[in-house]
Amino acid sequence: TNMAHEEELLKVLEKKIITGIEKQPEKNNNNYLTNVKGKMTTFNFFNNDPDFKKFIESMFFRWSQDSLFYEDMNKKTRMYKIHIANSWGNILTKTDFVKRHDHLGTDFASVLYFGDSQLNIDSDNKQANYARQFTAQRGMIITIPSYVQHWVDPVKGSGKRVTLAWNWSFDKPWGESY
Repeated sequence: TNMAHEEELLKVLEKKIITGIEKQPEKNNNNYLTNVKGKMTTFNFFNNDPDFKKFIESMFFRWSQDSLFYEDMNKKTRMYKIHIANSWGNILTKTDFVKRHDHLGTDFASVLYFGDSQLNIDSDNKQANYARQFTAQRGMIITIPSYVQHWVDPVKGSGKRVTLAWNWSFDKPWGESY
């Protein structure tokens, strides 16, 4: 079934994050050096990964069925043309966290979750007046506009938070307005 196929793909991607972090040379190691105060792969780890590409194609196919981002979809083919700027895996364990940040420079930031987790968002713009905590489960994707401030509270107990994050934009031909 489709669900079984999707779970197999999740297992493959999760294993790539874990082994990618375990096997990366010390000089390429981003662990605890960025806003991610935990372990992470290099920033372009999944950009050319065929399994990640399959996952993204599946995600956009589902979105096209629901006409999400309709204005960016080719109406004849019901396909999207996107650019993934970077994509990486994270592992957070006891007391690890992600500092408040945004992803300016692309249109959107997305995160694929491999287990139960939370993501906090809010705005520096006090007039916007929004603050939320999202709860995610395995296989869920949360996509936010790149300007939205977000963070992850410290992991409690012996839990482990594994995620795959990517920054992306819809490709736009020169001369067309956003």
